[in-house]
Amino acid sequence: MTPLRDVILKTNMKDLLKKKINTVVKSLYKKKVEDFDIMVSDKEDFGDFSTNIAFILAKELAHSTGSGQG
Repeated sequence: MTPLRDVILKTNMKDLLKKKINTVVKSLYKKKVEDFDIMVSDKEDFGDFSTNIAFILAKELAHSTGSGQG
């Protein structure tokens, strides 16, 4: 695979993952979270992609329920 093609495929996959994650979050929590990242791992041991959505969603949910110190 060429480097350019690899970048394009990873960019497309990141966009697709972001849309799918937002669909699930909206379905479960009735929220849309825009400000999360999807990162491509440099190390194969860590998988292909990772995201910080869990941390952001936990903070959002704590604020909306009045719990936590967020």
